[in-house]
Amino acid sequence: MKTKPLTLQQLEATWWWRQPEYEKELERIEMMGYLLAARNYELMRFAPEAKNYQTNFLRLDRESRTIAAMAWGKIVETPYKHNYDPWKIEAGWTNPQPPLQWNLRLSKRQLKKAFLNYIDQELKLQNLSAVTKLTGKKNRPATWGYVEFLGRRRNRIGNMEVHVRRIYDADARVVYGQSKPEQTVHEFDILQTEQLEYYFVLALFGVEIAINVGGPVIDGYLKWLQEHDGVSPLYYGKNDPSKTIAP
Repeated sequence: MKTKPLTLQQLEATWWWRQPEYEKELERIEMMGYLLAARNYELMRFAPEAKNYQTNFLRLDRESRTIAAMAWGKIVETPYKHNYDPWKIEAGWTNPQPPLQWNLRLSKRQLKKAFLNYIDQELKLQNLSAVTKLTGKKNRPATWGYVEFLGRRRNRIGNMEVHVRRIYDADARVVYGQSKPEQTVHEFDILQTEQLEYYFVLALFGVEIAINVGGPVIDGYLKWLQEHDGVSPLYYGKNDPSKTIAP
């Protein structure tokens, strides 16, 4: 039996991450390092193979959240820890000596600047570089906007054509850099055609979804696919795996 589409108001009521009453719970999820897993889990619920996942992440019990974090999250390292041995020096951590006290009478802006300068000095001493985010890359972390977009599409809210196809198996494993093979939960990028049209292309568990950012039709995307032998923009040009040099 087909499910009756939700109205926009009904759909927005299901977006628990937007509800004020769940703000504290969302903060707790982030503090415990489950935020990425929560977003990926909610995305996964839109995959064709995920019809049995009716419970949202907020309603999962502790064990189920842990399983979801192992499957669709990443280990989140704590930014600080308590060191009970002042003479123990560990690579990748700031020097426990000398003890520092921060002047709380200064503004937050002054304290942040001083703290970042201190961290920069520690990085230079250990010849380390700060971790950079995957900004501008197709494998950057998901946002709640992905989930909301898919919710609108499923309930046919808004006048837009969507191109959907499978480009790889849901269980495909890919080696990213020097880590072990990982399942590709999602990836996305923006395609600009020669006609200066922009298409948002999202792959979710191997299902590619493309929409025209500036209009309701996708003729330009279909033409682009025809001209490029059907290859996905997620694996063409700057995203071509054959042009990626492993570190």
